[in-house]
Amino acid sequence: MLENWAKFSGFSAILAVALAGGLTWVLPDLFPPNPTERSVAECTQFSAQQNKEADNHASGTNEASPVVPGREAAQHDKGPDKRDSNSTSKYECLVAAYAGQLALFTELLAFVTAILIAVGIYQGRQLKRAVDTAERSDEILQRAYLWPGFGRNDPIGNGEGRKWFTVHNTGQTAGVLQNTYHALITEDVYKTGGFGFELFDGREDVIPPSFGKPIEIETGLDFPIYSPMISCGWIVYEDIFGRIRRRGWKHRLNLTPDAAGNYSNPLVGCYSDAYTPWEAQKRATRANAERRLADGGGEGTLSIDSRRTRKCICRSDVHGPALCLR
Repeated sequence: MLENWAKFSGFSAILAVALAGGLTWVLPDLFPPNPTERSVAECTQFSAQQNKEADNHASGTNEASPVVPGREAAQHDKGPDKRDSNSTSKYECLVAAYAGQLALFTELLAFVTAILIAVGIYQGRQLKRAVDTAERSDEILQRAYLWPGFGRNDPIGNGEGRKWFTVHNTGQTAGVLQNTYHALITEDVYKTGGFGFELFDGREDVIPPSFGKPIEIETGLDFPIYSPMISCGWIVYEDIFGRIRRRGWKHRLNLTPDAAGNYSNPLVGCYSDAYTPWEAQKRATRANAERRLADGGGEGTLSIDSRRTRKCICRSDVHGPALCLR
């Protein structure tokens, strides 16, 4: 943002210098230091020249014409009228000069106004861009970042265990966990992609930010494990800016801990922005619906596990595995 402001300031400075230089170069020619005195002098000179021409014309006429009694008085009477006409022409000349200068000044004023309007529009756009950038930066820095995973492991006998699904927040503000879409499958099924997701919406949790060591919040969702399994899916949460966000996960759940004491291990690309299982689910759901419509419809079943308040509407047909719809 500072770089944009620097570019904008430099552009404004160059534009101001260019405008000032152009006006300094143009104004002396268009508008002399004393335009009134110059116009009066030019028009006075023009009037004097006309008077001189009138006198010369009158003298020539008197020399060429014979003297007729009474005509001399008439000519003397016409002389003042001619000079009055020249005086009127002088004022007309001044008015024309002022009108020309006013027209030039108006054109220059319109040109400068157009430049100022263009600069104002440019400044407005730059300001809006800077404000939008600041808002986006503030949102990126201040919003919640929720990450799903697994916390404690409770043994349930015979080497089996119960894995508790948790969420922690590495952002600066709290986030509200709304829904969790999950699947618990074997690794072979995971590789084939023939599985759907269940919806867990039994509760909403406010996930506070954890400054320092992550604070893992249990969501009430747990998975009993009887053999190594793959857990995958995504969470849906809302940040303080009112934006709905999603974050996926894919973990391998083990019955025994690894060397670091972990019962779950994230798979490659687990928290990558490129991992978007909800988009893949939408595409699969749309394709399955199109196949059902092409075949004249299919049977639907509703599966509810009341113990954990899990809801899943599964549509199954002969073309493949069940696909769970929200």
